[in-house]
Amino acid sequence: MNQPVSFSATNSQTEPSRIERLKEVLAIYTTKISTINFYQLHDHKGELTVYWSTIPSNDERSTIELTWEEQNELRENVVHEVDEIKLIL
Repeated sequence: MNQPVSFSATNSQTEPSRIERLKEVLAIYTTKISTINFYQLHDHKGELTVYWSTIPSNDERSTIELTWEEQNELRENVVHEVDEIKLIL
């Protein structure tokens, strides 16, 4: 089930483009995966944290990582969290 997604970023007040980039990530992601299984995206100096509602599938993780890479960031800089627990993948 799709749910609202919130966006946050370090220095978003002085760098509003960070929030716009997160919105673009969501837009690209939804063209590839129909169900949104996360509720927040956070950008901290090029590290994307994805807050998942449930443990994401390999396809979901890979898609968000590739989408982040399309934003000229390293796909290795994506952190996945479920209920405040970082997933080691």
